[in-house]
Amino acid sequence: MTVGRDTLLRLVRDLPEPEVGEVEVLGVDDFPFRKGRHYGTVDMATHRPLRLYEGREGEDLAAWLRDHPEVKVICRVRSSGYAEGARIGAPQAE
Repeated sequence: MTVGRDTLLRLVRDLPEPEVGEVEVLGVDDFPFRKGRHYGTVDMATHRPLRLYEGREGEDLAAWLRDHPEVKVICRVRSSGYAEGARIGAPQAE
């Protein structure tokens, strides 16, 4: 059976997103999906991508962190947007 590349991509994109579950160590980095246009988070234990973003704005990461208070460690590149998102989104130590 011959299948075109666009058909395969459409079928993969139509798959439901897997459940994220508990993430204690989070990696935040640039992904080379489209020459610097996609950024995302990775579960460092499984090395599985969790969420992709269109830019490096800190609010996107902060919102994700608010929904995942179990994150204890954040590994990130030096982007100031990621630093700001980690600072405002991570739960404050008591």
